[in-house]
Amino acid sequence: MLAVVVAAILIILIKFRYQIVQFKLFNIIRKILKIKRKNTDIEPEIGDGYFKTSNEFIGVILIYDIPLDYKDLNDSSLKSSIVSFHKIIQTGDQVDILFRKRYVEQNKFKNSLLNKAQNLRVLIENDPSKTRAKKELDIVSFILDRMSEGEPPFRYEVYLLVHADSRAKAIELSNVILRGLSGLNIGARLAKTDEIKRILFFDKCKCNKISIPSRISFISPFSIPKLPSFEMRNDGIVLGVDMENNTLVSWNFDTLENQHVIVVGPTGSGKTEFLINLGLQLVYFRKIAIVFFDIKGDIKERLKRRNIRFKLLNPISQGISLLNLQGLSSTTRSLQIERILVNSFNLDRIYASALYKAVSSALGDIERNVVSQISWDYVEDKAKEIMDNISFLMISEIIDIVKSLDNGGNLVELIK
Repeated sequence: MLAVVVAAILIILIKFRYQIVQFKLFNIIRKILKIKRKNTDIEPEIGDGYFKTSNEFIGVILIYDIPLDYKDLNDSSLKSSIVSFHKIIQTGDQVDILFRKRYVEQNKFKNSLLNKAQNLRVLIENDPSKTRAKKELDIVSFILDRMSEGEPPFRYEVYLLVHADSRAKAIELSNVILRGLSGLNIGARLAKTDEIKRILFFDKCKCNKISIPSRISFISPFSIPKLPSFEMRNDGIVLGVDMENNTLVSWNFDTLENQHVIVVGPTGSGKTEFLINLGLQLVYFRKIAIVFFDIKGDIKERLKRRNIRFKLLNPISQGISLLNLQGLSSTTRSLQIERILVNSFNLDRIYASALYKAVSSALGDIERNVVSQISWDYVEDKAKEIMDNISFLMISEIIDIVKSLDNGGNLVELIK
């Protein structure tokens, strides 16, 4: 499939007479090595965004963010994107494209793939219609199979080398290309000094061979997996760092269609710490009140160790004040209480309607200023008036249970 796509791209480029920029990487390296042979104590001039050979300056651009890859584009859009990309880099006398193949740490990469496969399976189980997740799971499984056969994992880095006769011109031409790439929503920047050294003096791979690219998937950056949109990353809450790409992973709940998040992991993997940090970011940066359901009590202890102020809400000791109207009408509040008790005790329609009538009558007395406040004993008296003995015994037992939990406090007031 990969070969077919590559062939199609090459045919498109030939058909429309767009020439792919020639690679002169080895000429560059030969020049640099020639300098070092002449004087081993003198290194070539290297700075942020450029380096100097014996007779020219070369600006260096690193492409770090691709908004789309070939899976997101149809044939026409893919052709248009590739043609636009090559038009942009036809700046100055010569621009080289360097796809560098870098090997990654096998165990970490394998663990990340296994975690990704597990997450994809969860997504597919919850929604079998997610065809994209199924395709991605197939790709991840294929990579794991290849790794089990002994093939080392690797990834590509994309660099643009802009030739010029002066440092100022090399930087200027590089900035022109950067502006053009931004028009395609391609994230790029001038490479840093250490990044330039990394591509000039190739790091050795584990097999002690020079890791010069031996095969290029596409002669354009659209073969690189995309990152989330700029708005998603720039305006979101930081969740962590992508270990594979060393980029920040953010969650922008303002723009997501689905704002739910599930955190999955084994015991001791850091789920609780992750949730605490996420909650603190929402409190400090978005001024959003966060409620933690601390079943085990460990969140409370961790917040204490960090000297973070919080409000402890305990329905058992503080009560939930179900019989407080809290600015609602007696009808609305009665419906809420009925739903709570029906779902909690699995009541049928007969008991539900009887309970609603008793609660509504009691709350109506507050609304009509018959009494200033009521208790569950007051509701129980109302129930006794309107129910037969058998029904009342059932409702009375439920009221006794609720009475023991609802001691008149008001958690809502404590949250404010």
